[in-house]
Amino acid sequence: MTGHAALVIAGGLSRRMGADKATLLLDGRPLLWHAVRACAGSHAVVVVGPARFAALVEGFDAHFAREDPPGGGPAAGIAAGVAALGEDTETVQLLPCDLVDPAGLVRRLDETAWSEAQALVPVDEQGWPQFLYGRYRLAALRDAVAGPVRDVSVRRLLRDLPRREVEVPTGLLRDVDDPGQAAEAGITLP
Repeated sequence: MTGHAALVIAGGLSRRMGADKATLLLDGRPLLWHAVRACAGSHAVVVVGPARFAALVEGFDAHFAREDPPGGGPAAGIAAGVAALGEDTETVQLLPCDLVDPAGLVRRLDETAWSEAQALVPVDEQGWPQFLYGRYRLAALRDAVAGPVRDVSVRRLLRDLPRREVEVPTGLLRDVDDPGQAAEAGITLP
């Protein structure tokens, strides 16, 4: 097993945004496009979200999976994505689709050595681990999602994995949850 895969979580309901965050535009391209492009060097990219988003990532070799039930939360999304990966995968990058600079975060984690850790988890400026932005060994993720995952927080799902915490510049963890944050980041509605 030597492959590196990516799971892009895009199944959220985007209630505060009022539009699917995957479809928001940054530099004329959907946020989902930017997230998938950041992972294009992976041997497998799985987008966990509605199949109708496939048009947003045309030209990339991305596969789609759906959490059960749809809208069941990011932990359920991680479980669906993990189930879609083959045994040739050793490590998995998790990315939400609403990051402003997913390529910068992926590069930063690429520069980080694993040591004995089962996870590389970025920490924010307050020192809080950001589990949904981390990189994990597939075996550890499989173990984590073996139990119930519906409406379980990602923190609760992944907090007990042996991890290396990675300090990252604040901007690499910037995401958008509402129209004000989107406007501040130069992101527009489609």
